[in-house]
Amino acid sequence: MERYRFTIADGDSFEHVGEAVYANSLAAEAHAIQIAEELSEDHTWHSGWISVHDSRGNEFARVSIGIERTLTKSEAARRNSQQAIENLAEAPAHRTRRPPGCDD
Repeated sequence: MERYRFTIADGDSFEHVGEAVYANSLAAEAHAIQIAEELSEDHTWHSGWISVHDSRGNEFARVSIGIERTLTKSEAARRNSQQAIENLAEAPAHRTRRPPGCDD
C-alpha cells in the first residue's frame, strides 16, 4: 500500500485535493479519473487536470478535466483491450456465417 497525492491545476492556479492510500498506482489513477469526470460537470476546472504523485513526489498520472478530455495511457490501453475482447467475442459468429449462395 502506498500513499498518493492528488492536485487539481489549470496552469494559473492549483488546489491540493487530498491524499489517500491505494494498493497500486492504477487504483490511484482510477480515482483521479473519477474525480475528473465529476469535475467535468462543473466548468470551474475545464482545461485543467488532476496530477497524481506517489509518496516520493513523482507525478505518474495527469488526467485532463473537461468534456473532451484526453485519455490517460492506462485508460487508452484498457479501452483497446476491451475492444479486442469484444472483437474476439464476435469472431465465432462471423466464422459460422456462410457466403451467399453456398448450399452445403
